[in-house]
Amino acid sequence: MALKIIHTADWQIGRGYSAFDPEDSIMLSEARFNVISTIADYATNSKADVILVAGDAFDAHTLGDKSLRRMFNNLNGFSGLWIFIPGNHDANITEGVWDRAHRLKIIPDNARILKEAEPFLIDELNLAILPAPLHQRSTAYDLTQWFNGAVTPSEYYRVGLAHGSVIGLLPEHIDINNPINHEIVNSAELDYLALGDWHGLMQVNPRCWYSGTPETDRFRNNESGYVLEVDLLQQGSDPVVQPVKVGEHNWLSLDISIESDADISTLLNELQKMTSNVVLDLKLTGRVSLTQQRDIDQELARVSASVRAIRVENKLRLTASDADLSYLNFDGYLSSVLADLKSLQSNPDKAEVADRAISILADLLLEVRGED
Repeated sequence: MALKIIHTADWQIGRGYSAFDPEDSIMLSEARFNVISTIADYATNSKADVILVAGDAFDAHTLGDKSLRRMFNNLNGFSGLWIFIPGNHDANITEGVWDRAHRLKIIPDNARILKEAEPFLIDELNLAILPAPLHQRSTAYDLTQWFNGAVTPSEYYRVGLAHGSVIGLLPEHIDINNPINHEIVNSAELDYLALGDWHGLMQVNPRCWYSGTPETDRFRNNESGYVLEVDLLQQGSDPVVQPVKVGEHNWLSLDISIESDADISTLLNELQKMTSNVVLDLKLTGRVSLTQQRDIDQELARVSASVRAIRVENKLRLTASDADLSYLNFDGYLSSVLADLKSLQSNPDKAEVADRAISILADLLLEVRGED
């Protein structure tokens, strides 16, 4: 009997985005709800048998009841079984999100929360799920080790479901807590091990994968925004695993140093390419004239309204060219102030303030002239 599994994890419902403007943060959080519906629709259209959620469906136990209800409501698009385990962000603690969901009676009939380390049998699918739920945020013990002694019907597929860090695979600062030895796949005779915690798509071995978060949530090139379609064709054989793109947003980083007109053109050309699904992290360094700064500011204002979200780290230094000053025609007292500010630009401790002051003077003068 062949089975089709959709493997996902790390929805992080309730996650905030404080590095962005509040309006952008709201839209980014909303996308995490939307992707659940996308997953449900894909599972239905692909005739999947079951969806496995390998931990961290929720970002924190402080999530409000409304958001808790919304998450479960968004499961409606798939009528098959949804199987969850608690991860490190939504560990199975007293009066945590899972207890509240049970108390509020909002868990749908086709969803199962596996809170204990014991086999969960789905007889109609000939499937035995071996879960490794977390009961606290972190542990130094490999919670998958009980898989080795787990007794399941001989004709059932054995699929592990865990949340943690594969030892020796992830960066050293990440794999300290909630360790997982990937050899458990062989020693416990698993047909597949569905992992959560790492937010990027990653193959550990042919029978063990991280699905990553289905909606990208950070500026890191780690192949996020996917779920995994896992076809189990027969016991003891490697599954056929196919990544499926479901994420809405494309998180991009641009780091541009401006030292010439050509660099300005490069920046403006890159910004022109931005589409409505882009979340942009822009870092600007170098020096610009007043005219160049105004061109950049105008383009950033346009882009900020056309992309999904933008974060700008602007470390451009202002150099008022002779052409700028001639056009602005500073005279009298303003000319004296400008001379003082220009002298401060050579002082490393005061240059940033001087740059900003010259820019403000220019903006005010142009506004008075009706050129804003």
